[in-house]
Amino acid sequence: MDYVNLASEKTLRAVRKNPINFGLRYKEYGHSASILDYSDEKITEMLLGVYTDTKHLLVDGDYFIDMKDVIRTGCILEDVSYKKKPALNVDGTENYSINNIHYFYVKGYFLITKNEVNGRKKHFINSYLLKTKAIRLSRGKHEGLYCIKNDYELLQVFKDVYLPKDLFHAIKYYINGTFWRDQYKISDFIVESETKINWCK
Repeated sequence: MDYVNLASEKTLRAVRKNPINFGLRYKEYGHSASILDYSDEKITEMLLGVYTDTKHLLVDGDYFIDMKDVIRTGCILEDVSYKKKPALNVDGTENYSINNIHYFYVKGYFLITKNEVNGRKKHFINSYLLKTKAIRLSRGKHEGLYCIKNDYELLQVFKDVYLPKDLFHAIKYYINGTFWRDQYKISDFIVESETKINWCK
């Protein structure tokens, strides 16, 4: 994984000495039944629940999904914070101007599979993204959510819908980039929100 620092030498040695203690599933999802056949990079991936050789990922709920079965990705947006208080639209709703957003507050990221796995098609990946530092925990008013900074201040089109580019960042690098080396391999991305948001450039 190009976006994650290697595990420490101490951890790598411990894994090779006694992989059972780390719960790695390389015998099922790796390319070899011997831990000694794995590079530092591959062990680091496996510690994150990533098995790129067979395209499997450990998701929230402690089960694996086959990434080849993923057809859509998305996140649940709970709130945003502003750089400066926005003017209200004529109908009394807030103006969601992309260049005025400071942070996005997300309840979670998910992958949707074509077939059911563990009794569901929607699989949350918050634990994985948190370990890779693609997302981070919020504090204060937004405690319990994950915050993503609005760095790009740009909208990007997904299936004819304009959505904030920063919200796709975690999927772009840590899903598409990691498993496919193609940052737009799975480009069907959605943003769910209880509040209807019409993004403005």
